[in-house]
Amino acid sequence: MIKLIFKIIIACILLFFLGIVILYFYGSSTKYDSTEYQKVNNYKIDSNHNPDTVTIMTYNMGYASGMTNNRAVVTDEDLFANNMQSAINLINKLDIDILALQEVDFNSDRSYNVDQAESLSLACDFSTSAQATNWDKAYVPFPYWPPSTQFGQIHSGQAILSKFPIDFHERVVLKRPENQPFYYSAFYIDRLLEVVKLKIDSTDVIIMNVHLEAYDQKTRQGQAKKVLEHYNFFADSYPVLLVGDFNAIPNGDTDTTIETILSGQDIMMATSMTDYGEDPKSYYTYSSANPEAKIDYIFYNRSKIMPVETRVVREALDISDHLPVLAKFVIIKDDN
Repeated sequence: MIKLIFKIIIACILLFFLGIVILYFYGSSTKYDSTEYQKVNNYKIDSNHNPDTVTIMTYNMGYASGMTNNRAVVTDEDLFANNMQSAINLINKLDIDILALQEVDFNSDRSYNVDQAESLSLACDFSTSAQATNWDKAYVPFPYWPPSTQFGQIHSGQAILSKFPIDFHERVVLKRPENQPFYYSAFYIDRLLEVVKLKIDSTDVIIMNVHLEAYDQKTRQGQAKKVLEHYNFFADSYPVLLVGDFNAIPNGDTDTTIETILSGQDIMMATSMTDYGEDPKSYYTYSSANPEAKIDYIFYNRSKIMPVETRVVREALDISDHLPVLAKFVIIKDDN
């Protein structure tokens, strides 16, 4: 009898580890071909869309999960449907011309398999969208417990929605953290720089959309240097807007991420460091329920772009755990 019980225990242990192995290889596998990781969707072309001022908004929308983002909470479809409708109402009310998104789902179990980028594009009258995948996994076992809260199949990333034609789109994968265990790397979210070239009133404008590493400062600082290289490549020839979730605060004690970005050619932060220093809380973007840090930004090259208005969009409330940042700007015409 004892031998039988021992065999059953051994068999259960072996089955458990076999299940872990199967989950690892299946879960970390991809569902989509890599050609799907970078694409442009054209819905319509409105050649008459040339407003006097252009409005851009950057928004880590946390896949419309509100304050449940990354928490072990059982959610329902109504939460996401209501948050998506709130996002649509907000974007239409603000009359956004260019929307840069981070953490937007294209087809994920956690958000009930809605293509959120396409839904926003159609409902908010964007003519085109550029999509960059940074997470494609067959099954993500996070949060770890209970299993009922796990993400499951994930297809997610970044997107730039535009009412202007997109002439060019590039997806740049940034360096991963070093010295991480193999299972961490297998399920890692690729951190991206997404670059598009828009045609605004016959002027080519570069939009750079980023979502930098959240948990490893050294990696994030290295990613910032790579982003800066790309910014400097374009800054002399084009108006450039560099936006997104940088996962770093201004004037960090040891984190030089924002300091690195501000060393760029002719670059300015839409909220000046002087204004930020006088009233930091007005510019906090995370978390939306109780903002205590600024980690979402809009930067631009000041010789080619003039901001008219910049602000944190506090009326977004808790659609996401981030608040969006908005800027209205005009393009400075070249005298030549």
